Amino acid sequence: MPNAAALRLSSTKNVSKDCVIYRLQCDITDNTIFRFKATVPKCSVDDVCRRIHPCSTLRPVWDSQLQSIEVIDELSANVLVIRHVIKSRLLGIISERDTIDLCKFSTETDGSKRAVMCSIVHPACPRVPSIVRAHTHPSMFGIKATSRDDVLRVLRKRNNLNKAETLHSTRISFCYLRTKILKI
Repeated sequence: MPNAAALRLSSTKNVSKDCVIYRLQCDITDNTIFRFKATVPKCSVDDVCRRIHPCSTLRPVWDSQLQSIEVIDELSANVLVIRHVIKSRLLGIISERDTIDLCKFSTETDGSKRAVMCSIVHPACPRVPSIVRAHTHPSMFGIKATSRDDVLRVLRKRNNLNKAETLHSTRISFCYLRTKILKI
């Protein structure tokens, strides 16, 4: 049974005009949970999903670090094994990297969508000597439509409300757990 000292947590909250980032850390184990929250005005849940889905043609448009994505295995219609390759940076000082991720996509009864992912080892994807194998920490995207009142409040706050516009908005939450293995 862990003692009370092992359960000490520290947290921070950073707020910018576009998003909120929370960080919760255990002081003893150095495990950290990060949470990013943002509202995307004028965008439906399906629009956001099309932009972030790994197999979408829209992903390379906004993700400048992405070199390639390939589906390694399709375990079911909503469960994929995907290989992401990230470009090298800083004139090659930071090497090209890849991750092999198990991704599960789901739609909830309220219309919200979730994507859960983590790194795995897959026999069809051995390590490539010139590429660093990176690790995707257990992560989850939660994508949910916000109410019209929430959208009006966000737009009023930004002083760009146009009453003639049809208001659609989507809230994105992204969480991941960074763990550190304890050496005993």
